[in-house]
Amino acid sequence: MGNKDPFELPSGLTDYVKELASTGTKIILILAEGRPRLLNGVADVASAIVYAGLPCEMGGEAISEVLFGKENFSGKMALTYPKTDDDLNMATPYYGRRGDMCVVDGVESSCPVEWQFGEGLSYTTFDYSNMQLSTTSLTPGADQVTVSVTVTNSGAMKGKEAVLLFVSAPGLLPETKLLKKYTKIELDVGQSVDVSFTLTPDDFGAYVNEIGDGLRKEASSGTYFIGLKFDTICGPDSIGGLCQSFEWSN
Repeated sequence: MGNKDPFELPSGLTDYVKELASTGTKIILILAEGRPRLLNGVADVASAIVYAGLPCEMGGEAISEVLFGKENFSGKMALTYPKTDDDLNMATPYYGRRGDMCVVDGVESSCPVEWQFGEGLSYTTFDYSNMQLSTTSLTPGADQVTVSVTVTNSGAMKGKEAVLLFVSAPGLLPETKLLKKYTKIELDVGQSVDVSFTLTPDDFGAYVNEIGDGLRKEASSGTYFIGLKFDTICGPDSIGGLCQSFEWSN
């Protein structure tokens, strides 16, 4: 898909795909595009969807290898793929969203999406368990917290999983959450691995927005929430499982 102003796919194309799907034909939708295009229901009738981006010369070979099972899918969406073309939905990044809602100045508005930032499937499945924090109280004299979790390949195929860690900060920051740490692991069927990340104020702080202060970060005192996986809604009412919190006092 090239440099076109309309965000919609041509209606003739979407109508054809929907009509083809109505015959019972299984459809694999491969999106080779440099930016999201509105799918207008095509994703709902596809049996499988591959977001390929701009895969360049070797893209065809790479796509065929994962489609036919020679390799396993392990990628995660690096953007939020909107479902409507209103300005708010098209312009709001993942860190201005909470589920299917855009959050501006604390006010939530409907922003339906096809796929969230960090979403992605595999031919196998991964279970997360036993999320723990080394401490729940940080100060300038003890300013590190280690986050650990056990990841298990619970499916029937060897695969790789990108473990994503998001942080939600206190105060009036506009971000609902920010990706702060990630790693990719490879697990055999039935294998479990303990994954850990270390966070410091340099990770969960924000740059000071003052002219003349230089490139300096500052972490506001308060409660910080840590969530694992893209779809974990983490806040005061959801502590437990893959959502934990710690207090920072500076």
